[in-house]
Amino acid sequence: MAMPARTNIVGLGHDLANALAAIRGRAQATRRRIERVDTLNRDHIAADLGQIEQQADRLAALLLDVSNETNRATTGDGIEFEPTPAARDID
Repeated sequence: MAMPARTNIVGLGHDLANALAAIRGRAQATRRRIERVDTLNRDHIAADLGQIEQQADRLAALLLDVSNETNRATTGDGIEFEPTPAARDID
């Protein structure tokens, strides 16, 4: 049984926002670290950049999933929409 489309969209929005917040937070922390010190600790910066890359990859995968679901929906296969009680009353 498929989840209602609204639930999928809300969950997707939450996942996208979390990934973007992680990317932004890690980038800001890395920038502050660079501004604070005269000598750079390559290991810390490499670790920060690795986490940024992981979150960016996660975000790209989420967007690919959305694209695939959209393609399936346009062909009539994939996302299932459930009518609200008001929509059922119209019939």
